[in-house]
Order: sequence, then C-alpha cells, then structure tokens
Amino acid sequence: MPVRMRARAHTHDSSTDPPPSHNSENNNTSELESDHQVDSDKDKSDNDETYKQGGGEEAEGDQGEDDGQEDEEDELEDDSDLDPEIRMQAQNACAPVWQPWQDRLLIVQVNADHLFLMPRCSRMAAWNGTADVLAVSSVQQGQNSYFICSGEACKAHFNYLKKKYKADQARSLQKTGMDEEVNEFMELLGDCCLLLDSETASSSHTMQKKIDLEAQAGIELRDVSMRGLVCGDRLVDVASLASAITQERQGQRGQKRKGRDDEMENTSQSRNTTCKRRYEEQHAQQMGILNKLADCVQGLNYRISGMQDEQEKTNRYLHQQELEHREEAVWHRKKELGIHM
Repeated sequence: MPVRMRARAHTHDSSTDPPPSHNSENNNTSELESDHQVDSDKDKSDNDETYKQGGGEEAEGDQGEDDGQEDEEDELEDDSDLDPEIRMQAQNACAPVWQPWQDRLLIVQVNADHLFLMPRCSRMAAWNGTADVLAVSSVQQGQNSYFICSGEACKAHFNYLKKKYKADQARSLQKTGMDEEVNEFMELLGDCCLLLDSETASSSHTMQKKIDLEAQAGIELRDVSMRGLVCGDRLVDVASLASAITQERQGQRGQKRKGRDDEMENTSQSRNTTCKRRYEEQHAQQMGILNKLADCVQGLNYRISGMQDEQEKTNRYLHQQELEHREEAVWHRKKELGIHM
C-alpha cells in the first residue's frame, strides 16, 4: 500500500516538473527497492512473533497432554476401588480370543450342568457359577493358563460355538489339541445342541398349545356374548393351563370357588383313602401275627401229643416189665418151697 501511494505522488510531480533525466529514474527505482525491503522486514518480524506465540501454545498443549496422561494413569491406579462387576466387564472387553482348550473346558462344564434346561430365573446365576468353575479348572491346564471371564461372556461364547457347529465350522476352531480331545469336544457340543433344540421345540409346542386354546376360548366367548346367559362349565377354561398367569386365574371367580370346593373334597377323599389304607395295612399286619401265633400253638400241640403218646408207651412197657418181675419172683419162691406147679 505505501508503495502505490508513493508511485502516485511521483506521477503527479512528473506532470508538473520538466521531464526527468536518467538519474531521476535510478533514484525512483532505489526508493521502490528500499520500500519493499522495509515491508519484507516488517512481515518477517510479525511472522517471528506469531511463531513464538504458536510455539508457546504448542508447549502448553504438550503440557496439557502430559497432565491428561498422568490423570489417566491415576484413574487406572484407582480402578481397584471399582465394583467387581465393572472390573469384570472391563476385563471381558480387553480379553483375548478364546483358546481351543478354553472352548473344550466350557463345553465340558455346560454339558455337565445342562444350564439351558434350568428355569430362566436361575440361568444367569448358573452361568456365573460356570465361569467360577472354569477359572478353577483352568489352573490345572498348566502354567500361565489361568483366565477369568464372566457368566455373560461364557453364555455369549457358547452361543457362538453353537452357531459354528450348525454351520459345520466348529472343528476348524480347534487348531490345537489331540484328536481324542477334539472328537470329544465335537460330540459334547453336538449333544448340547441336540438337547437345546429339543427343549426349544418342546417349549414352542407348549406355547402353540396355549395360543390355540386361547383362540378357541376367544371364539366361544364371542359367540356366547351374542346369545345371552349360558352354562359356564361348557366354556373353555384358560386358567386350567399350567402356564396361565395370575390375572387369568383370578378372573375365574366362580371357577376359583368351585376349584376350592373340589380341592377340599379331594382332600377329604384323600384323607379317607389314606385312613382306609392304613387300617387295611394294620389289619393285614395283625392277621399275619395271629396266623404266626396259631401256627406256633398248633406246633406245640403236635409236640405235646407226641410226648403224651411216648409217655403212654413208656408206661405200658414199665407195667409189663413189672408184671414179668412179679411172675418171676413168684416162680422162684414156689421153687424154694418145693411147690410144683
């Protein structure tokens, strides 16, 4: 900008003054060069100041990053005070890929516990117990083989293995291990998948049965609502299902009261049946004892009769012997007296 102003001034002077000579043109050129030099020096000084300020800001940024790293290190050191579940989730997030021997340990434990056959309310606790068992069993695999995982991680990895088995890719995951171990792993994994599929099919059948019964009950209720009063015993009772919810059971007031009466009647009948069965058992036991006692008495009678017969025989024998001794004594006496018979 200053260069242009000065050039215009020189142009104005040249219009009024006589034509310049060669020396005046040289002077004008030197003045323009000096002005350019001043401007360049000024820009350079401004750039130096800006560079110094930027360097200070960069230094401050580096210092801030160092402080941030120190804060992160302090946070990592304070992780020991965190909740165990949070630390477990962090370890699972940073955990390496499951090893083949870990897959085999997981499948063996799952096949032993049958976790997928347990009620839904207790499955997560069972998976956590499986994770604890795996942590203990992994120590027996050798040095540096200890690993920690949560129940959620075990469940997710089992689902992954099941998916790979159905895609015929489970054997490719076993890159290490003997053939016997791999074959056992494949067999146990197949058994688990078969049991899980059968359980899923059974639950699906039960659910479909409930849906069909509810649909039939809805159709009957729609038809009955257009007729008026009907006998409720002929309608489908949704509360009779084992999977009926509490609201469905409470909605049947009459059925509930009738069911209570039936329950009391069944209870009394069961009590009478129990008492009758106990009486019959006691009677049979007493009859058995009496029969045994009668057999013993009859045996004693037989023995007594035998002893009486022997006693009579003995008495007859003794009486016969006594008669013979008397006759012999009489004969000797007569012989001594000289009496001839």
